[in-house]
Amino acid sequence: MNKEQPHYASEEAVEQTVLVVDDNPSDLKIINSCPKESGYRTAVATSGKIALERVKRIHPDLILLDVMMPNLNGFEVCQQLKQDKKTRSIPIVMVTALKEKEDRLKAMEVGADDFLSKPVDRTELLIRVRSLIRIKQYHDELYEKYLEISEINARLKELEEYKEGLLQMIVHDLKNPLFAISANIEMLLFKKDSLS
Repeated sequence: MNKEQPHYASEEAVEQTVLVVDDNPSDLKIINSCPKESGYRTAVATSGKIALERVKRIHPDLILLDVMMPNLNGFEVCQQLKQDKKTRSIPIVMVTALKEKEDRLKAMEVGADDFLSKPVDRTELLIRVRSLIRIKQYHDELYEKYLEISEINARLKELEEYKEGLLQMIVHDLKNPLFAISANIEMLLFKKDSLS
C-alpha cells in the first residue's frame, strides 16, 4: 500500500482524522499505528510540503508533526498552519527526538498545542490525541453555535428594522386622520362659540 494514501480503521471507527507527518518511514509507521489501532482515521505525509497539501484537502482533526524534516521543518509547517485562519484551530502535537527545553519552547512559540519526545509512549500519545480531539470538537461545536447565534441576531436586527419602519408608517397614517378630526372639532367648537 502506498504510504501517501490515507488509511482507514474499522467501521466502528470514530469520524476524526489524524494526520501523521514524519520523513522517517519506521517512525511514521509506529506513530501512525497508535491512532489507527484506536479507531481513528489516519493519513500520512512524508514531508512538510505534502503535509500542507494534505491539510487543505482532508481537513484533519489533529496533526502529529515531526520537527526534523528536510526543506520545510515541523516548526515552519506548524507556524504556517497556525497563521492561516482556516487551519489555526487544528491541534498540532510536535513529535520529535529533540528533548531540550528550548525546543519545547520553540514548538509552543510557533503554535504547537503539545510536544512529545521520541521514542513515543503509545499510551501517552493516545491520551493526548483523545484529549486534543475532544477539545477541538468542543471548539467546533462552540463555533457552530456562535454562527447560529450570529444568524439569529442578524435576523432579529432585520425584524427590528422592519418593525420600526412599520411603526413609523402606522404613526404617519394615524396622524393624518387624527389631524383632520382635530381640525373639524376645533372648527365645530369655534362655530359653537360664535353662535353663542
